[in-house]
Amino acid sequence: YKLQKALIDQKIVPCINVRPYVFHDLMMTLPDFVKNFFPELPLEKCRDMLQEILKVVLYKGNSGHQEILRSEGKCQVYDPVPLVLVKDIMTYMPQIKYMFASMTNEPNAKRQRVN
Repeated sequence: YKLQKALIDQKIVPCINVRPYVFHDLMMTLPDFVKNFFPELPLEKCRDMLQEILKVVLYKGNSGHQEILRSEGKCQVYDPVPLVLVKDIMTYMPQIKYMFASMTNEPNAKRQRVN
């Protein structure tokens, strides 16, 4: 396994391969996903939305994954760190963006109505 960079939605992000020596199937840590795409949202909220609403499966990774991720400092928040398949991110990105946008805009919209 190795950590490598992948281009997702016009951003270069760190990913890890799902299977040894197969570098076209990739996973990304949940904290990296949130930090790169939705930095203004709390991690837990993102996790809930992915799992509960979109039914995206989060993975734990095996000992090989964990070893690499630990050595790269990816396990500070969670150990083991949750992983998302890049394939799922690509599939659900439009829905994720739409949902997260409505979440982040909601408080402002409410405040404007009060005035």
